[in-house]
Amino acid sequence: MNYVANKNKGLLVELFADGCFFIYLITELMFKHTIIGQLGLISFAVSVALLMMSKGKIRSSFYFPLIMIFLIYSLFIATSDYAISNSTSISILPTVTLNILTMFLVYNYLVLRAKVNRTINLFINAALVFGVINLLTTPLSSGFSSRLGGDKSNILSLSCSLALVMCFYFYLRGKGRKINMVRIMILTSIIILTGTRKGLLLVVISSVILIYLMYPGKRTRNILLILVFSFIGYLIIMNVPIIYNSIGVRVEQLLNYTLGENVDEASMLSRIKLIEVGWEYITERPWQGYGLGSFVYLPYSGGTYSHNNYIEMLFTGGIIGTTLYYISYLIAVIKGYMLSRKYEIVCLFVSIQVAFLIIDYAWVSYIERIPLTIFMYLLAVIKLTNINQVRSKYKGVEINEKNTILD
Repeated sequence: MNYVANKNKGLLVELFADGCFFIYLITELMFKHTIIGQLGLISFAVSVALLMMSKGKIRSSFYFPLIMIFLIYSLFIATSDYAISNSTSISILPTVTLNILTMFLVYNYLVLRAKVNRTINLFINAALVFGVINLLTTPLSSGFSSRLGGDKSNILSLSCSLALVMCFYFYLRGKGRKINMVRIMILTSIIILTGTRKGLLLVVISSVILIYLMYPGKRTRNILLILVFSFIGYLIIMNVPIIYNSIGVRVEQLLNYTLGENVDEASMLSRIKLIEVGWEYITERPWQGYGLGSFVYLPYSGGTYSHNNYIEMLFTGGIIGTTLYYISYLIAVIKGYMLSRKYEIVCLFVSIQVAFLIIDYAWVSYIERIPLTIFMYLLAVIKLTNINQVRSKYKGVEINEKNTILD
């Protein structure tokens, strides 16, 4: 009787944690830096604490001691003569600290819940709600002449792009193909209407790597198919007026920049200038950097950040700080790649993380919780696959992608 009662209580705690994780995602996407966002985070923290007590466990990863060393190093630079502005650098440390604590909660939720497919669906649904609300609140009379989402177009595009890749993974696995195709169509429409290149690049890069990892025996065929579909997609983007006006013109400028041709887009020219200015200062002090948040004090910065996470990290923390920050990502991607040969779910998050590392060239991500949350997914599936391997070895069962606790 007590066993049944405890089991039911544990199930309620898990469902409560699921609900609070969904609320955390929604409030992070829609109400960041507001009291609603803070309440969402508090409710999630309470639910994870209850989950920890219910399971009698607290999980950790190699990421947390390494990122704490990065935090301590950043504090050292912020309080030293190296920092351009001690007060500015110190003021950013609480945000970085809160992000680390939040990611500790996310990591524990994902590992202790041990239902990755369920948590993926929660993320997809949160992105869909965010996207559909933006669609419904945009007047049809506007003809979508401006970017969908307004000042939130970047996070809208990225969240929907992540959800789309997750749906694509389910589609490849043969899970709910009809519903996932509908989801993909909706998410694709939202991404195009945001006019954001990062979202489109995330989808393309992640999908290519995902197919490459999931089907090692058919890589030549799949690469050819990817090239064909990419060319068809390019033709559609560049020749359908409403799509071209939303995102095609921005893709055109990106291709011009990549091919070394003339670029006449103001935002891209500004980003190129910021990278050049940042690099000049980085070469003068390559090891220590100038402190968190200090890029805003550079000439030509316009009081803004560098729009490039690598430049931002090198400028704020030098080679030492950048290494401390990115070493966890390198370890996780390598570990994930080794495990992806046996666990298809790992292929998904390795693909997304590699894509994020590539588009880090075009935005500052180190203080954004959504990309950090996705990194927690990668760390969590690595942990869960390790647990599964130990259990399978103990029981004498052969390990393969279908023999997993991840679903």
